[in-house]
Amino acid sequence: MKIVFSIIIIAFISACSVSEPVMQEEELMITRKYVGNLLDYRRVEGEGLLDPDVIWLKTTLESNYGKIGIYVKGELELDINERLYLRRAHSDTPGIDQWSYFLESNNGEVFYRLHGALKGEEVLFPKELF
Repeated sequence: MKIVFSIIIIAFISACSVSEPVMQEEELMITRKYVGNLLDYRRVEGEGLLDPDVIWLKTTLESNYGKIGIYVKGELELDINERLYLRRAHSDTPGIDQWSYFLESNNGEVFYRLHGALKGEEVLFPKELF
């Protein structure tokens, strides 16, 4: 009888315990952020034949060149005054815990990989923007 009573008490205590709901980390992550409308850009040619060009952007929220840079091969497909967003995506490759950052147009049809602040060195975009 004592064993049955003990089991009932333990079951009752565990059922009444307070627990926090489990939340997925992805539900709280911001993956797209508005960075302004495109005002102007400056193109820097790639050093080698196969190197992409780097375009430094000036937007309504980032008035200085050098904070937002993108890799481009061919013509830039963004229009002046177009709304621009930064999007980050987590690597799907097992064992690699890395974020990739892209600049995309308002509708998401045109996107470019972000460039780091140092020429020839790709770095992650600053996390404080997210």
